[in-house]
Amino acid sequence: MARLRVGLLRGAEGEISLSRLACRRLDFSPGSPVRLRAGVKTTEARIRAGARPGHILLAPDVRQALALPVGLRLNLWRNREGVLRLGPLVAVLTFRGTSGWRWGPQTPFVLAVTRRGGSAGVVAYLLMPGRIDWENLTARGTYRQRGRWRGAVLPLPDVVYDRVSSRRHEGLPEVAEARRRLAEVVPAGYFPPSFLGKLEAHNLLASSPRLAPYLPATEPFSVDNLERMLSQYRVVYLKPDGGSLGRGIIRVRRLPGGRVAFRFARRGGGRARSPQALANRLKTLGQRPYLIQQGVPVATCGGRVYDVRVLAQKNSQGRWRVTRHYARVARRGRVVSNISRGGTGLGTWRVVRDAGARQTILQLGQDVPPALEAALGQPLGELGVDLGVTRDGRVFIIEVNAKPYRETWGWGSGPTFRYPLAYARHLARQT
Repeated sequence: MARLRVGLLRGAEGEISLSRLACRRLDFSPGSPVRLRAGVKTTEARIRAGARPGHILLAPDVRQALALPVGLRLNLWRNREGVLRLGPLVAVLTFRGTSGWRWGPQTPFVLAVTRRGGSAGVVAYLLMPGRIDWENLTARGTYRQRGRWRGAVLPLPDVVYDRVSSRRHEGLPEVAEARRRLAEVVPAGYFPPSFLGKLEAHNLLASSPRLAPYLPATEPFSVDNLERMLSQYRVVYLKPDGGSLGRGIIRVRRLPGGRVAFRFARRGGGRARSPQALANRLKTLGQRPYLIQQGVPVATCGGRVYDVRVLAQKNSQGRWRVTRHYARVARRGRVVSNISRGGTGLGTWRVVRDAGARQTILQLGQDVPPALEAALGQPLGELGVDLGVTRDGRVFIIEVNAKPYRETWGWGSGPTFRYPLAYARHLARQT
């Protein structure tokens, strides 16, 4: 697969020009007809030999048909059907919303991914739902080239890496329509399909005999379920089924005489006479779906609770591998350990000393993603797996995240931004 720079073949029509070496490697004779494809765009042309090595020259009508900007560097290969492929093109889908950031709340993240397109062997560009021309199957995208960000009209891609940053944004009509149509038209793949509901993910994993023993008891919220679970467990957590970043989590503890104490994720709380009184008091429980999860008696680090985030990603061969893991230690007095809620990231083995727990953490990081992906029946590409470790070394799968966020700094973070593009390249090469 050769990497070439796009140029114009002036004065020609219906032709492309490659170097003689490229023609031999691709097994094309000068004058041969060829079908070209870039992303979703296709056209016919004839091959001419004579371009300088490292270049592909397109006649103006061919360049326009493929919507490729002059100067773009891309790969060239011949697929099993003899089609000459240019790309692969990977769109990193994002949405600004009301964020002050140009590319939405995760701007540093999506820029970190997109700028690694060249090293991953793809043309990666940032894509917004409102910038798609459905009639011509093109989009106004932004890509990195020669150290600069450039905007241009590009073909809709081979693969979409969906980084729309919240469920609320996913549900907006403009975004939902773009996500649906892109999933229909991209030839190679769209991942991940969406955020996963916590209860949905729990039930999918519970169908695996291998993983079910690692799951804490979890039920949809109702007063009856809350009363029953508090009779079994001293502590439970109430979580928004569609929540993220630790928002909306409430810790509930059973007290003598049927009373309960509750504490919010950040700070504050109180007591109620009964689970019913608690539900009456916390109006948020009736405003969106919640679930109840068994409270895992997690170990502490310096008196602060922690969990372990394992990041698993698919590589350039489409195989799952654990690419990073770290402990998230909560702020003192907090009930959640998310970094966005003031938690601190530490090396996993600085915090987890039990050898058996260490082995289980790594094994679950390898086992959970393929099991969930198989049960879901759609490609995920990457998965964040949050694990709780008890004082006696037991490990529980607390929850999973199909769109795991990660900081753009810190040891080991860099390669994790390239993996989604390497996996997208793998998907594109399958078509």
